[in-house]
Amino acid sequence: MYLWVVLTTFLAMIAAYYLPLRADTADKEDIGVARAQLIQMVAQHKAAAEYMLLNSWPHWCDGGMSNCENNVNNRRKANFQTGYFGADVLAGEGANNHMPKGFIYNNNFSTKLYCMKYNIDTHTYTASDGAGGCDRSEDDIHTATARFLLTSGPIPERWKSYSPETGQVRPSPDMMAAMREQFTKKEVAGYAYIEDGQLKVVNFEHSTVPMPTPIVSDDTADNSSASLKDCVDREGACLVYMTPR
Repeated sequence: MYLWVVLTTFLAMIAAYYLPLRADTADKEDIGVARAQLIQMVAQHKAAAEYMLLNSWPHWCDGGMSNCENNVNNRRKANFQTGYFGADVLAGEGANNHMPKGFIYNNNFSTKLYCMKYNIDTHTYTASDGAGGCDRSEDDIHTATARFLLTSGPIPERWKSYSPETGQVRPSPDMMAAMREQFTKKEVAGYAYIEDGQLKVVNFEHSTVPMPTPIVSDDTADNSSASLKDCVDREGACLVYMTPR
């Protein structure tokens, strides 16, 4: 009898070792791993935001800080323009490394700044490329400078959902749950796909997000970086994180 008690106890211990403490433990672990992927994207995005901060007033001034002390127009200038932020810009040596500690530049994600002119009367955006395109222009009451920083990349294979009927690619429920934990409703975070020939962005609450025309129509690629549309053309759907700057 004693032998059976010992054997039963031993088997119960083995079973308890392999059984989760709660029924959704496996799902919670998957969400945590998926969120780790998102944190890499956010870290790269924040590195670009830091670079922009350090290359505009009050941390930078064209011709020296003294040029901006009594000149408001000089304060509106920026030391960057529409384009990609690559590893050479965000992950350089010493003070030129803007990545948060513990993170390295991830080539799977592309981070691009879009500078535009927003027409207050028609509520439309037009691209503002080239030198000076990102400068603040507040003299014109009909237009304003708009800056959007966008980081995008393919959905990791582990967190892809495929539709057997249509072949569509979407983030898995675990990835969407990770987005809900990682981002706030004030941020544009979700995924992009093409429907009826048009690029569309859906946030983590499954709501369609209107995107400025210069971003939707951008199909350029710069070295290893790719636009959102180019990413979607290759992958079927891509992760998106965008903030106004």
